[in-house]
Amino acid sequence: MPTKKYNFYLAVKDLFIERGVPLLWCSAKTFYEENSNKVDQWNWMDPWFAEDYSVDEILEECKRNPPHVFGCSVFVWNEAFMLDLGRRVKEQHPDCLMVYGGP
Repeated sequence: MPTKKYNFYLAVKDLFIERGVPLLWCSAKTFYEENSNKVDQWNWMDPWFAEDYSVDEILEECKRNPPHVFGCSVFVWNEAFMLDLGRRVKEQHPDCLMVYGGP
């Protein structure tokens, strides 16, 4: 019987990254893969940058691949975006665990 897969999203809008994968996403994923015995149960979805995706585009991706855990990396410069995104993700997926963090 196949193992159920869960989707993990980490939204990052970082002024210091022009293109590429954010360090937070890479660090968290690597730590999890090196320390978990359930690596095969989680899909680490691609992180987003505000320059590349609107809230509506992120919500469309969440409709295709519903989130089980959705993290938002919050800073002063992206707080409004992340709060709007998180509110709308939770409206669309009420059982999703929302995690906010940042300095």
